[in-house]
Amino acid sequence: MSTVTNVILAFSIMEEDHEGILLARVNEYFSANELGRGFVPLASDSLGGTKALECPTFVGAFNCLGLLDFLAHLRTLPWLEPEFVQVFACRQDDECYALFPVF
Repeated sequence: MSTVTNVILAFSIMEEDHEGILLARVNEYFSANELGRGFVPLASDSLGGTKALECPTFVGAFNCLGLLDFLAHLRTLPWLEPEFVQVFACRQDDECYALFPVF
């Protein structure tokens, strides 16, 4: 049975993840649990508006995601500013996204 969860992950620009190391650590959860490739960044050049996003923002759609387990995984990572880590999720039968507290 398929149960899809759409997820948006955002965190502080101060995390300075230029090499993608932090995102790779985030995505370890998905490879370890055979949930696909993990998050991909939102491409600034495909967004509306006249400016680029000013915080790192990533998206993914995951089948059978253990959201609470994923949030626990995020808490194990070495965030510089954990208070700015945000996870928005919209489960398959939900009408809208909800903010899930990480810290």
